[in-house]
Amino acid sequence: FSDLIERNKTYEIKEYDENYFMIGQDGDLGYFINAKDSNDESIYSNDLGAIGSLPMKKEAKNINEIIKNNKLCESGVKMSRMIGCSV
Repeated sequence: FSDLIERNKTYEIKEYDENYFMIGQDGDLGYFINAKDSNDESIYSNDLGAIGSLPMKKEAKNINEIIKNNKLCESGVKMSRMIGCSV
């Protein structure tokens, strides 16, 4: 979990969009959850250089869907063990 906190601080996610928390990264693409709406289980993505400038793109309705589809695991997302991939 400390890796996730460090990544969010490094990329200043809270400063640019306080509604989201980064849970993974694939190069310049970050994967996020909505930190402000506990009813929103969706997984979002955005270019890490565009946080706060471009809207988040919905990738899946929840973490189970994205793991089931193996989307994050196949792309080699950093911190993938945090979201259930076997790396």
